[in-house]
Amino acid sequence: MLPSFKKSGFVGDKPPAQRFAGRSITRRTLRLAFICLACMSMALLLYSTVEYNEVRGGISLKTSARTYLTETLAVANVYSNNATQPRTVAVMVEGRALKNLVPIILYFSGYLGPDWPIHIFHGQDNAALLRSSGPIGKRVKQGSIILHPLSSSMIDFKTHDAVSRFLSQPPLWEALLPATHALMFQADSMLCSNSALRPEDFLKYSFIGAPIAPLHGAGYNGGLSLRHIPTLLRTIRAHPREDGGLPEDQYFAKYIAELKNPLPPPLPTVDEAKEFASESIYQPKAMGYHQAKRWNENRMGEILEWCPEIALAEEGELWKMATAHA
Repeated sequence: MLPSFKKSGFVGDKPPAQRFAGRSITRRTLRLAFICLACMSMALLLYSTVEYNEVRGGISLKTSARTYLTETLAVANVYSNNATQPRTVAVMVEGRALKNLVPIILYFSGYLGPDWPIHIFHGQDNAALLRSSGPIGKRVKQGSIILHPLSSSMIDFKTHDAVSRFLSQPPLWEALLPATHALMFQADSMLCSNSALRPEDFLKYSFIGAPIAPLHGAGYNGGLSLRHIPTLLRTIRAHPREDGGLPEDQYFAKYIAELKNPLPPPLPTVDEAKEFASESIYQPKAMGYHQAKRWNENRMGEILEWCPEIALAEEGELWKMATAHA
């Protein structure tokens, strides 16, 4: 005798209640097995390591899977509709014992405040200078300054390409996670306290710095720049920079624009970038300056009147500059 087709759509002689119960148990079992498998996979990922398939400039690109997972989750979170508030840090990469190194760091620390802890990636040549400063030491204990000593091979920046190589590899940016935004500054850059603008006003961009004059390249200068860390890491993974290629700031500007699915935060227009900082394209009363004397020496009187702190970025030439342009 052929089985009968019930109105419920099920086949067979078992009462519907028994059939539903059996399927429910099976589905619960499968769901439980899937959850267990996912947990085991996560545990394996967290406590194992992956190694990137390249080594450049003496810097091993080996990183823990825990870091890679953190990065992946950070990227997913930032691009989701429920993204958390930005986490901000400031970054300086400097291996030289510059005369103005400590004053510049302390100025930026005071200007930015506790919401922008400063990460200093330094070398052996300036380690004693940094550690002998009482104000630096106090901020290290408070957690507002974090020192990252690097080996001489990692911070041997004899060429511009060596600098770009270091800044376009994952380890630097992974060390800053779970921060979402990094304000990068150098000893020849300055933020002006007379400006009504703040770095927080530019957090919507993937990368912003002083716009580069067409004669000197394209994009935004990185010496004083605000960067969206998950976007930087996406760019590095999708378009690894080649040795001898574009300077790192122009490299990021070019390839961020090519990211899709999801689209990254926008890049600024030239006029928007000019409000952030001035360099090869002069902008009066900008929020910040990079290499002001190099690019705008004939305007230093005007710049000093607006931003007297700029003298700290010229290795202690305050009085010479002030008297020369009084």
